[in-house]
Amino acid sequence: MEHGIEKESAPIRKALREIEAVHQAYVASARPRLTALAAKVARVHGIRHPELEDLAETVDHLFQVLEPSHRAGNREGVGVLESIRTLTSGYNPPGDACDSYLSLFQGLERMEAEILGHFEKEDAILQSREPDIQGPEPEPKDRPGSCCGM
Repeated sequence: MEHGIEKESAPIRKALREIEAVHQAYVASARPRLTALAAKVARVHGIRHPELEDLAETVDHLFQVLEPSHRAGNREGVGVLESIRTLTSGYNPPGDACDSYLSLFQGLERMEAEILGHFEKEDAILQSREPDIQGPEPEPKDRPGSCCGM
C-alpha cells in the first residue's frame, strides 16, 4: 500500500489492511482465470482481432502491477486498466465473440470495478482522518476603531 500505512493510527491501519487483504484475495483468485482466458482468446481469435495479443500482454502486466510487492503500488494499475478498456472498446465484444471471449471481457470489467472500488474505500478511510486543509477558522481580533470589535 502506498499511503504510508505505518504512519496511520491503529484503527486506520487495521481498516486499510482489511481492505487490502480482500483486494489481494480477489486479485489472486481472478489472475489464473483471466490470464488463461486472455491467452486462449488471443490464440483462437487473434487472426481476426490482432488487438487481442496486446490485450493478453496488458492483462499479464496488470497482474504484475497488482502484486503486493510491486513498489509503485496499485495506483499504476489504473493506467493499465485504461489501456485494457481501450483495447476492449469499453468491454464491448465483437459480434463473433465466443463464450470465452465474452467471459474474458466480463471478468476484466469486474476486475476494473473491484480495483476502482478498492481505491475508493482506501481514499474514504484516509480522507476521513485528514485535517482540514485550510485549518481552523481564525479567531476574530479586535481592531481599534471598529464599532463591533471585528
